[in-house]
Amino acid sequence: MAFPHHRIVGPSFSLLVTAVLGAAGCEPPNGNLGEYTGTGSSATDDTSGSATDGTSGSSSATDGTSDAAPADSTPSAIAFLRAEKPAPPFGDPPPGNPDDILIDITNFTRTCGEPYGFPECGPEAYRELTFVLNPDEQQPGSYAPADLDAELWSQSSVDSPCESNGPFAVEGAIEIVALTAEEITVRVEGSEYTDGEYTVVLCAG
Repeated sequence: MAFPHHRIVGPSFSLLVTAVLGAAGCEPPNGNLGEYTGTGSSATDDTSGSATDGTSGSSSATDGTSDAAPADSTPSAIAFLRAEKPAPPFGDPPPGNPDDILIDITNFTRTCGEPYGFPECGPEAYRELTFVLNPDEQQPGSYAPADLDAELWSQSSVDSPCESNGPFAVEGAIEIVALTAEEITVRVEGSEYTDGEYTVVLCAG
């Protein structure tokens, strides 16, 4: 099923982000990656929040992980302009438009200061949903996940030893509900593990 794309009229949202991102805080409210909901405590560079309309993941995991929710971990939703995201410790960032917004939604704690990596491997299913908003997609609208290069990654030791799995295709639709210079409201529907509404904080580079 195809989802409509809406074109921006006037300056790109990314220009607004670039202009004021330095003033935005780097405190990501948590999201919900399917089976995990709730709130957590606040800390420097890591303010948790809550997801709404989340649904439980399927009991028959297709990504090789358990459906158990990570213990003592706060879901997070953060984003960077491609030009401002720190380089990963394991190589160069993928090339692309510097005005793209790179979004990472996880069911474990990830912060603007530490935007990479998974927690120590355990039987819980740690999952990460990633996707990209190019300048034409940085406005309210509904999109097919494939059009946003959406991918699902997971890590678990349910099938010992520790295994990292992915990328997996994401089904359903990703809706950009609202955007400001500091945060993006995202709703995921029709996916197996990632349904829910997330408040994604735009991190300063």
